[in-house]
Amino acid sequence: MQREIIGIFGIAGHGKSTMIRHLMRPLPRVVALDIGLDDYEGAMTVGSVGLAARLIDGHRRYRLVYAGFERTEEEAVSDAVELTRAYAESPAGRGETQYLIMDEADLFAPARGLSRPMRDAIARGRHWGLSIIYASRRPAEVNRLLTSQTTRFIVFRTREPGDLRYLKAFIGEEAADRAPTLPKFAYLDIAADGEWTIGRLPTP
Repeated sequence: MQREIIGIFGIAGHGKSTMIRHLMRPLPRVVALDIGLDDYEGAMTVGSVGLAARLIDGHRRYRLVYAGFERTEEEAVSDAVELTRAYAESPAGRGETQYLIMDEADLFAPARGLSRPMRDAIARGRHWGLSIIYASRRPAEVNRLLTSQTTRFIVFRTREPGDLRYLKAFIGEEAADRAPTLPKFAYLDIAADGEWTIGRLPTP
């Protein structure tokens, strides 16, 4: 199974959440962790991991926003990772790719203190077909294990000097120098080999 980890960065209001929706649209199997409970097309918001498990049991397509209303961020991560692992071991999920999506990823995979379930998802998730899409305003606030395993970076306008220096380590100086001047909904699309292009989302 081909695995991808996509990291989305940039200042607020320039397209990160819109990009998540754009990337989600064709995906057949998605669990999103989103404290804002954004309106993801065709997704059902659930607050119980037990209900989530029942909803996806036996199905080859599912799209859930797991809120875990009474759960901490760490507990919600644990629930979501176990949910995807259990699905992968089921007859419907065997051999299928799933996606874990995290907006505000710095809350779920913070720079300091990565939980064991999230570490497993990043380091071993490929074994159960788990790909990851995550977004955060500042790359330095996301755990280095996650950024080090990222196969594609999508960068919207970023202006803070410290963030730009951090980005240069991952996407190169030439690409990072374009980040402060990107207009709204324009982004740098950087592949694992360092090749990059400039793209633009359709205006919502």
